[in-house]
Amino acid sequence: MIMLIIMVLGSAAFLVSALNSSSLQIERDKKTADALAQAKDALIGYALTYGDTHLGEVHGYLPCPDTDGSNGEGSSPLGACGSQDISQIGRLPWRTLDLPTLRDGNSECLWYAVSGTYK
Repeated sequence: MIMLIIMVLGSAAFLVSALNSSSLQIERDKKTADALAQAKDALIGYALTYGDTHLGEVHGYLPCPDTDGSNGEGSSPLGACGSQDISQIGRLPWRTLDLPTLRDGNSECLWYAVSGTYK
């Protein structure tokens, strides 16, 4: 009888912990989705207004990724970022986009890549 009670309590504890961990994963996924949506909106806005904020340029360009943090965390590097038509990968330049620090559900900075054609 005692073994049966121990097995039932163990099974109940396992089920509760499994449900708890799945709800934590759902919460992390929601936070990640919210951060990605906010980054997407900011990047589209940046591309739409690029020609207005950079005299003599056309609309549609995206900011360069933060590859090393040398210009401050979350900032695009000053000047050109790499060779023409060479894609870049790094962290999202949230400061350049006038965003708060965006982090995913695991509290990591968002990664960001831009095609060489659009930087």
